[in-house]
Amino acid sequence: MSSRSLATLVCAIGVLGLFYLDRDKSLRTSKALWIPVIWLWINGSRSVSVWLGFTSTSNSASNLLQGNPIDRAVLGSLMALGVIALIPRRGRIIPLLKQSWPILLYLSFCLVSVLWSDFPRVAFRRWTKGIGDLVMVLIVLTDPRPKAA
Repeated sequence: MSSRSLATLVCAIGVLGLFYLDRDKSLRTSKALWIPVIWLWINGSRSVSVWLGFTSTSNSASNLLQGNPIDRAVLGSLMALGVIALIPRRGRIIPLLKQSWPILLYLSFCLVSVLWSDFPRVAFRRWTKGIGDLVMVLIVLTDPRPKAA
């Protein structure tokens, strides 16, 4: 085992141990919070297709224009799960969205800007991903215990 692998393993074990020691057994949050966690894991690192070895890590023009069906399927599924998780919480979503009107205004502008984009399909996919970010934020904010979430 190389020294890098050993260091990574020791760090991962240390982080997991700290999570174990810091847990509060009386604090319960919803299982729906795993959806934004997975969303952040994916968006904070490489795409799923790169993880699985279906595409290269290079961002060539054709890769950026075409996108990847595996990534679309995974992110689309996470967005669908997020929307399903938000359905029972819709009473708490409306006041949040009313308070967040600048964000909605910005997202509306982004949607309209798809019309004059040189690459409307790419712009629409990126706008959809932005809507996914909003869905994930709403999952966290509408949790029964938002501070714990």
